[in-house]
Amino acid sequence: MKFFSIWLLSIFLSQTVTGQTSPEEITKNFIKEHKVWNDNAFQLHDLNNPLAHNIAEKEYKALIEKYCVPNKVYQNLAFGNPSTHSPEEETIMKSKINQNKAIVETKFKDKNFDYLINYYEYHFVLTNGTWLLEEVYFIDDEGKYPGL
Repeated sequence: MKFFSIWLLSIFLSQTVTGQTSPEEITKNFIKEHKVWNDNAFQLHDLNNPLAHNIAEKEYKALIEKYCVPNKVYQNLAFGNPSTHSPEEETIMKSKINQNKAIVETKFKDKNFDYLINYYEYHFVLTNGTWLLEEVYFIDDEGKYPGL
């Protein structure tokens, strides 16, 4: 059953973002799919599956390839419980588009600890008529930090 759910996840992630018209819509979908990826990766890790890291890496790469600019170099895998992105806890605060660039700002408020609030910026570039994610930044009082 576990491998079936991983297979379904890979089918889900292999679709492209074509047809998602706005950076806001793409941000919402990325958040949803990132949460699914995170939860599956954490579950595999928690079950001490010896293939957990390889499966998580493969599925994360598929997520990056679906949403990001070509040849996006991403950081080391980071997943946990709870997920750092969740459609139930992360909301869009505002967005701005300037020609072929867009920034979507979000606020993540932990549902169990409402005093835990994180801010993110999703940076997009318009390429051949499609908005592609360049980076997701974690924002705090001291600056912004790449998070993909």
